[in-house]
Amino acid sequence: ELSKVEQWAGFLTIVVLGGGETWLIFRGLLIGKLPRAWSQAGMVALLQGRLTGQNGAIECFEKGWDADEEHLNPMAYVALHRIHLFLGQDKEAQTWKTYL
Repeated sequence: ELSKVEQWAGFLTIVVLGGGETWLIFRGLLIGKLPRAWSQAGMVALLQGRLTGQNGAIECFEKGWDADEEHLNPMAYVALHRIHLFLGQDKEAQTWKTYL
């Protein structure tokens, strides 16, 4: 038989461990995958014809590059370069082309 203090200590230990494990799982799902999610959102916005504005392709691709996932960067840079060329924004297009 465990005393009340031991029961509460065991319960709180389980809650803390379970909460910490849940936090780590969700943290792992979000951190490191956001750049890829923004790139995918940019592709969807392109397919829907939303180039500018909130959650448009430009905004998504600007958020879609990351120092940790460098393989995504060229795709975002090329997409931003070509979108700005399409919109006739040559200065912005050149800015993104320099990153390539």
